[in-house]
Amino acid sequence: MWPESLHHQGSLKAYTTGNPLGRLELGKFTVQLLLGLHALHSRSLMHQDLKAENVFLTATLDLKIGDFGSLTKCTPVARFVGGDCSLGPCPPPRSSG
Repeated sequence: MWPESLHHQGSLKAYTTGNPLGRLELGKFTVQLLLGLHALHSRSLMHQDLKAENVFLTATLDLKIGDFGSLTKCTPVARFVGGDCSLGPCPPPRSSG
């Protein structure tokens, strides 16, 4: 059982630090994260700083992707590379220094 303080809004990092996820939570969070990424990518947007500290939990334990400071718009040009279709060209990630 999770301590009550972790059921309030906070980051996925804070929620999971020292407390491994169970299979149901892991499955729920994985699906929600993939749906969020699909929503961004379908609009040709890349987050570029996705990490547990930038994924937030609501009081009902639903995931929300946050911190869009490095969000980048990509040109949705489909190209084939070695038989795989990928988006391109996208700018390189920004350095944090």
